[in-house]
Amino acid sequence: MPITNAVSDELVNALPAGDNLIGRVKLSDGTDVLIWVSGVVADSALKALPVAEVQRKTLKRAVLNSATDNAAIVAAVAGKVIKVVGYAIQATGTVNVELRDGSGGTAMTMLWNLQAREGAVSQVAEPPYYLFKTTAATSLNLGLSAAVTAGVEVTYFDDDAS
Repeated sequence: MPITNAVSDELVNALPAGDNLIGRVKLSDGTDVLIWVSGVVADSALKALPVAEVQRKTLKRAVLNSATDNAAIVAAVAGKVIKVVGYAIQATGTVNVELRDGSGGTAMTMLWNLQAREGAVSQVAEPPYYLFKTTAATSLNLGLSAAVTAGVEVTYFDDDAS
């Protein structure tokens, strides 16, 4: 249930329609607490901001250096999906690289055609948003076209499959 508080015209007019992240706090256990404004509501007498529920997402990081096709970057978790918010890839030689939904699964990224010491870095999404997600109880895997080492770093959070 939204909490509504009266605010000034200046604040209401400064926020665009839709969702707006207005605060972020990192707790001592590493949990990110995000405060969202879910929209601007106005009537003739009062301007108010409904505040959405606090989103608690613990960001995790996985690093893998492998020359093995279909190596797991992030292990599957029962009842959870893996939501990737950012990634970086670098190859040690000529190889095509992609991130996959499980072993031999659907490509989640474009197929990167890399030469030695070339790489790719994604933009970063702010939770609860994400770049892509795996299907429920499925690992995130590295796809390689040849036995060439690729280094991958993934920032993600796991979330309920529902």
